[in-house]
Amino acid sequence: MSSGWNNNDKVSSVANNLFATQSAGFGHDANDRLASVCKSGDNQSFVLDAVGNRTAHSRAGSSWSYAPQTSANRLASASGSTSRSFIYDGGASGEMLLEYSANPTNFVWLDGELVGIGCLSADIKACLSLWPSCSCPRGERTRLAAWADRAAS
Repeated sequence: MSSGWNNNDKVSSVANNLFATQSAGFGHDANDRLASVCKSGDNQSFVLDAVGNRTAHSRAGSSWSYAPQTSANRLASASGSTSRSFIYDGGASGEMLLEYSANPTNFVWLDGELVGIGCLSADIKACLSLWPSCSCPRGERTRLAAWADRAAS
């Protein structure tokens, strides 16, 4: 293996001498952030906003768009071959509470841990009303209900 570097000490290429198809070139934007990866049959490009959030990604003929929350600098939604939206705790931790999409599989998170799968609504209160259909431990339901009550007040 060998690597090449640009004038700003960013990796510009990686050559795999055993598996040439695994070699890749890397392009960077004016701020030295990764903007493209060129690899045999697997080229990718990335678009970043002014603060470094990824706003678009294309790969192998597919593309995705990412929308950050303007008030909190975190991912609000992702769209493309699959679309997802995210709801966060409004408190200091700002942790992700709910990840949902148009399909019926949604994910409920607390303290950075997955605590529920299968809630069918983007609305936390509605999700709680569906809890028997979710595979969520009862103790986690109580914690999420307490958060939902605080968020509603």
